[in-house]
Amino acid sequence: MFGPTITEFLTTGWDVSKVFATIASIVSIVGGITTVWWRHQTHESRRLRLIKDFLENRQTQISNARPLILDRISNSESRKTFSSEPDVAKEISAIRDLIENYEISTAQDRLESLQERISEKIDFIAKYKSELDAHRATASLILAAIADRKGQAEIGLKHISEAKPVLGDDPELLLYEGLLNLRRQSWTAAKDIFYSLETMATGADARHLKARGAEGRADALSAMKATDEAVQAYKLAIQRMNQAHSHLKDQIVLGRLHRKMANALLSKQDPSELQLACDNAKVSIKILSTISRGTAARELRQAYETYNIAQKALESSQVQNA
Repeated sequence: MFGPTITEFLTTGWDVSKVFATIASIVSIVGGITTVWWRHQTHESRRLRLIKDFLENRQTQISNARPLILDRISNSESRKTFSSEPDVAKEISAIRDLIENYEISTAQDRLESLQERISEKIDFIAKYKSELDAHRATASLILAAIADRKGQAEIGLKHISEAKPVLGDDPELLLYEGLLNLRRQSWTAAKDIFYSLETMATGADARHLKARGAEGRADALSAMKATDEAVQAYKLAIQRMNQAHSHLKDQIVLGRLHRKMANALLSKQDPSELQLACDNAKVSIKILSTISRGTAARELRQAYETYNIAQKALESSQVQNA
């Protein structure tokens, strides 16, 4: 036996208080060791977490800085800086001195170097001017759009004339040029411009612009009392807008197209056409009712007005034909 049994322990004269004191000491030591170990582990865990947070934060900072760095690199590659302007008069004077002193080769080298620096400067200025012209043309186009919103057709067309030499037949430019001509009531000019927009807006990404072209052309035809052609143009505009990519499909424009088509059909006074007008007005109301934007509210009111007019005209036509 390695130690006293429980019976021996209880029946012998051992000092029980000392035994309990010893046990208490052992428990205290074990508890202290455990506490030290736990604190060490907690410290290590906290230290690792702080390191991880620091690395993640640095990675985020680097990722955020990357586009700026790349942009600066791009700018440094695309734009060559010049440490000093070539003083042509001074250079030519020095070259003449070289020629007079029969230093022909040296003069030739300096002339070629001067010519190269001047050519580089010309290229840089031409490129910079081209960029500035494009920026100015874009600003003119935006000003034209603002003028259209404010009902200032002449001012808008002036901005269009400033942008056109640079932007040419850009679809966005043609769109606002057509809208401003509609506002000026230049129906034939507007019709031709919107037809050009339909022609120039090519590809799947331009279906919404092609639809706007057909809409504008239909508006001009409707104002010219060419109702049948206008109805066909509105149908084409609706078809094209439905074909546009989801992020380019303008639901307000689509609802407006159905309302405009209903208005065009109202002028025919034929029961079948009036029923079609009611149907298009209903579709317009359904589309516009799902949109929360402020501009949709105005279109929605107009759609309800068109529907009420179409419904009354249909009922009157049915009574007359009864």
